[in-house]
Amino acid sequence: MVVLKGTPLLRRLGEPLVERTLADNDLLVRGSSLIAAERILERLGYQSTRPLSLSVRAGSGQHSMVRQTPVVRHVVDLHWAAFHAPFRGVSPELVWAHTEVSSVCQQEARVLDRPMTLLHTAAHFVWHSMGQLRLLRTLGRAWDAWGHELDPAELRHLALRTGTLPSLEYSLRAAQELGLARGALRFTTLRARTVRELLPPAELLLKRPVPDYERMAVALILVSTERALIHALRLALPSIPEAEILAGASGPQAVARTYLLRPFYAARRLRAYRRHLAREVDDA
Repeated sequence: MVVLKGTPLLRRLGEPLVERTLADNDLLVRGSSLIAAERILERLGYQSTRPLSLSVRAGSGQHSMVRQTPVVRHVVDLHWAAFHAPFRGVSPELVWAHTEVSSVCQQEARVLDRPMTLLHTAAHFVWHSMGQLRLLRTLGRAWDAWGHELDPAELRHLALRTGTLPSLEYSLRAAQELGLARGALRFTTLRARTVRELLPPAELLLKRPVPDYERMAVALILVSTERALIHALRLALPSIPEAEILAGASGPQAVARTYLLRPFYAARRLRAYRRHLAREVDDA
């Protein structure tokens, strides 16, 4: 398995653990190892939040398992795709080829190597609609620690293969302008320059509503047009397995109802979002 982000990344960068809230543990496994991984976690006391087969059919690329104790709720997300939508489609062989073993608290853990960690963190920041500055802070520290050791041409080539070059360029420039990184890549993509004009880094510090639909739309500019359209379509019209998850897997009638009402639900949330913004303008 590969440990994504989390404690190993903080240790590699020398970040104090108190700076980050740990919500879950993300473990990347090969698709052929999913059933074995689920069984191992079950022996450790974890329970799946939904059938594994449903998570696979939904195409989300991840499967959540929970272990509840009297003190804390432990969550593990099993991933068989390293990148979230809308960055889906990155070859698993390419990701696994860019892994290495790191020592964490006298334990060895397989992690993404330095170039892939930079790309993964930038893509994760964009996937969260550029709303989590802690990810930008981590990206800036990773760049300061490793950037001078990496070949810029090789990094750009890998970013092109993973479809993350605009995300990396924008995120690093934002980190630099906010004082979270000492350097950045120069802009070579129109997408990164466009988002820089639409969303200046200083605006990342402003409090925004959740979910932030405007930022979600801007974030899709950093993704390839094809992937952005597919992602937007799946948000409005999910697949049948995705609708089953949204409905709580509670039967075909609930699934059909959830699927049919999804576009109307999205429109209702958009209206509420616009009213929220209007109130903020009035208050200002």
